[in-house]
Amino acid sequence: MRTKGTPAELDARRLVAALKRGAVAAGHDSDLWTCRSVRDLIGKTEGVWHDFNHVGRILPALGFSPQKPRGPGRERDHRVLRRIRLHAAAFGESVVGSARADADPPLRGPA
Repeated sequence: MRTKGTPAELDARRLVAALKRGAVAAGHDSDLWTCRSVRDLIGKTEGVWHDFNHVGRILPALGFSPQKPRGPGRERDHRVLRRIRLHAAAFGESVVGSARADADPPLRGPA
């Protein structure tokens, strides 16, 4: 069912300015924008709610491109990962990404 009225338009300048201020400034935990978080930003600021998949088509039109994180997150706890891998190995299970358990840095004691 289609609603009547004029289609809503985005204020591109305002959206770009909000995106450049960062996700933390918009109330998110990290400064990484996702399509879902951009969708929420558009909905809250413009009153227009897009499907998050459509946001992936809007962003390139505004000059943004998808970026892949450079590596594992800073909050990655190698001690926990090693315990998970050792536990899984004891029961003959595999853990995704654990093909090389020795790839983790050596454990260090408490500082």
